[in-house]
Amino acid sequence: MRTPHVQGAFRQQIVVEPSQAYRLAEGVSDAEGALSEPLSVALHAVRRAGSLLGKSVLVTGCGPIGALIVIAARRAGATRIVVTDIGAFTLRTASKVGADETLNMAERPDALAAFGAPTRDRSTCSSKPAATRPPCAARSMRCGRAASSFRSGWAAR
Repeated sequence: MRTPHVQGAFRQQIVVEPSQAYRLAEGVSDAEGALSEPLSVALHAVRRAGSLLGKSVLVTGCGPIGALIVIAARRAGATRIVVTDIGAFTLRTASKVGADETLNMAERPDALAAFGAPTRDRSTCSSKPAATRPPCAARSMRCGRAASSFRSGWAAR
């Protein structure tokens, strides 16, 4: 199997090279093992943002990785976490895992204007364009200089 990605890998069975597979430790369930990749993506994103201690964080899109970023950012010391998405279910999940504020961009497309975000910018910085329009997530909260831009979230100094 090609690395890093191949289309059509979401199936019941797939043949992979031994170097691409890891045996789960004794006592780790398949469900827990399935979370290892999204959790590693979330932890990597938070680590790339630098110190979040006492900072505000914007997470754009709150699917599994976004929800794990909320948890990791809080654990890393973020004092305020705002989440944007276009679905009520994912926003409720974000609240349950620790988001301080959730913004439904489908219902309130200018919701980030309260943070000083431009409202005419229709560009996106997310794999889910509707979750961040308007504006681009990397410029959305002007409560400080961006520490780092990453796939599912943004930290403000």
